[in-house]
Amino acid sequence: MRQSRFVPVAGWLSLVVLVVLAGSPTLGQAPKYGGGLTLRLREDLPQGFAIHETATISTMWPAMPCFSNLVLFDPLKTTHRMDAIVGELAERWSWQDNDRSLVFFLRTGARWHDGTPVSSKDVKFTLDLLRETPDASARLRINPRRDWYTNVEAVEAVDPQTVVFRLRRPQPSLLLMLASGYTPIYAAHVPPASYRTGCVGTGPFRLKEWRKGEFVEYVKNPDYFVKGRPYLAGLRYLIIGERGTATAALQAGRVDTAFPGQTPKPIAERLRKAVPQLVMTPVNTSVIDHLVVNTKKPPFDNAKVRLLTNPYTAGAACRRCGSTSDVCTLLFAGAGHPNVASQGRGPGLGPGRREFTVPELSASNGRDRAKSLNRRLGRGLGLLPMVPDFRSSNPRSSAKLLGDLSTENRGRSERRRSP
Repeated sequence: MRQSRFVPVAGWLSLVVLVVLAGSPTLGQAPKYGGGLTLRLREDLPQGFAIHETATISTMWPAMPCFSNLVLFDPLKTTHRMDAIVGELAERWSWQDNDRSLVFFLRTGARWHDGTPVSSKDVKFTLDLLRETPDASARLRINPRRDWYTNVEAVEAVDPQTVVFRLRRPQPSLLLMLASGYTPIYAAHVPPASYRTGCVGTGPFRLKEWRKGEFVEYVKNPDYFVKGRPYLAGLRYLIIGERGTATAALQAGRVDTAFPGQTPKPIAERLRKAVPQLVMTPVNTSVIDHLVVNTKKPPFDNAKVRLLTNPYTAGAACRRCGSTSDVCTLLFAGAGHPNVASQGRGPGLGPGRREFTVPELSASNGRDRAKSLNRRLGRGLGLLPMVPDFRSSNPRSSAKLLGDLSTENRGRSERRRSP
């Protein structure tokens, strides 16, 4: 079967996005079964398929086809938000007890790849594992997201198809975290350590082979709980570390899909011209670009200097993506879009509430305040171009961008002082 090839311009694809892209026909065509998809993987899986022991997309993306979540983000929606959450292992859910209890009702008929039925015990096992409860039957070697669940007081398996999350206080954002690609449900009867080398999941694809340093191969799960899916017979993740080699492989047809977030807009545009049949698909990212500075040494030991840099680096600057000078446009070469994943609706605290408002960092007055501080400091940021950039897939790293902006800012200050 002829395959279209996809170039994710920015961000990451979740499992269901992958399935939909692979299984959905071109507009007006009926879906067909069979064929496979070859996807580029930028490096070997650092933690195998143990998503709960990793914080990198290099594990999460190629491991997700094996797993299922309780809930996930609708892949047909362009942004991850509360009203885009749909059920996966959970058919439905309900807030109860003044929004301090979240009840999930599991679908019937879901089975692990070894044939064992899925039950609420698997959900409780996974959440106890993540929360590191005293009675948890296993421990993770690394647990990077334990803090996600500090508000979960208890998880109760009421019956095989019903599980209740008891919360210390209302927390609508819990659903957002459960919908993340980093929150698959593990099997209670499978040792968590075994996921570092293999995978027993409930997802649409079963692991066939992982040849370290070369590829990861999946075959269709004939017992997948979504009847009639997946359409593809299999997936193959080809490990290609060097970006130039990966771009050439995509152009030559050796791979069908680029690694998410590893195709900057300029490269995507060149590929579009070289291979017109390539489909450019913008996808969302849950990654935050961090700029870590040493607050014990100049110039960042000065709180006013740190405040001065904020309009260039804080999320407030990215809420106005589209202007020719904001950080989203500059950093992502015009491909950046505001992230609204945290803009949840529902009970409890969240962005927009007074408790979350920091006047000094607000989008409305941030730049004006920075200009005022700059005049009082009487100089630009000086040493910022020395900030190192260790690794970045973006056209311009956040460190280099801040350095460029500070150099431009310093030049303007010097021009103002010139006679």
